[in-house]
Amino acid sequence: MTTLSVIVPTLNEQQALPNLLEDLERQAGVEMEVIVADGGSTDRTVSVCYQHGVRVVVAQSGRGRQMNAGAAAARGRYLLFLHADTRLSGADQFALSIEALAAARTRPAAGHFSLRFNEVVGSTAQKLRYHEAKTHLNRKNTTNGDQGMLLLAEDFVSLGGFDESLHFLEDQDMAERIRALGCWMTLPSTIVTSGRRFAIEGYTPRMLQSAVIMCFREIELRDFFHESATIYRDQDRVEGPLPMEAFLRMGHHCLARDGIRRFIGRWYGIGRFVRGNAWQLFFAKDVRERDRAGDRWLAWHDRYFDPLTDNAIGNILAMLLGLGAYYVLWLYSMIRERHRG
Repeated sequence: MTTLSVIVPTLNEQQALPNLLEDLERQAGVEMEVIVADGGSTDRTVSVCYQHGVRVVVAQSGRGRQMNAGAAAARGRYLLFLHADTRLSGADQFALSIEALAAARTRPAAGHFSLRFNEVVGSTAQKLRYHEAKTHLNRKNTTNGDQGMLLLAEDFVSLGGFDESLHFLEDQDMAERIRALGCWMTLPSTIVTSGRRFAIEGYTPRMLQSAVIMCFREIELRDFFHESATIYRDQDRVEGPLPMEAFLRMGHHCLARDGIRRFIGRWYGIGRFVRGNAWQLFFAKDVRERDRAGDRWLAWHDRYFDPLTDNAIGNILAMLLGLGAYYVLWLYSMIRERHRG
């Protein structure tokens, strides 16, 4: 049996993909196959794959569907899911990673790489240092597809694969199902990914949108993920500041659907989620002070702040903060985008 199947979902990735395929060709010490799961590229993506001798599986567009199709065709004992714009950092990276994961005593177990961003400079690069640091952690909601996902093929099957009903956030969904049943580990190396979209779209809008998406995932607002799929896909084709008004408007309609009691209940769930993720503010301060302070602020959060606020009052205060921030952001986005248009 092949030891490792590397699965890469693609859609018009002729620019980024050759670099990853060349990195994969340099991997040593592991019997490996590469499967590109293509979602209907109209550029030279498939031709690039054939030039590198890579297997291509054609699937219906959608990252979850594509990765499931790649996994179904895989022959490896281990599966590794990578994004097409990933770059590797060493020729023995996969061999060492499999060795580390094989030593895990918990099942299902999965591994992710720590992350470094390229193609960014200045203030955006400084801000992304926080996100690079966060990929070393294994806390809830810190693991996603940018970091790669390595796990046994049999564990992937037992987990039911990626949720194909999700038009985005399928990687976070899988990550948290693994965390609930088993464990995650940080693999002993780093991968590199492009930070270009942060520079193009703006760091703050992208992070705010990601926060909104994670809140809606937490309260299982599934209507939002279905109805906003087209908006989310269209955003990836925008070469400029990230438009958010339509996205936030759709979120409001989904939240307000079913009456005022459900609206309040959903916002309470968001407040609970926001309060539970307050540790990220403390960790951000640690990252800024890392050279001299270690992780003292994160430790302070875990020891004092979290126990003191883990109650209804804390959740309600976080709910009010989140609700106010959402509608101020929606109003601001509406004014900004109409003025720009």
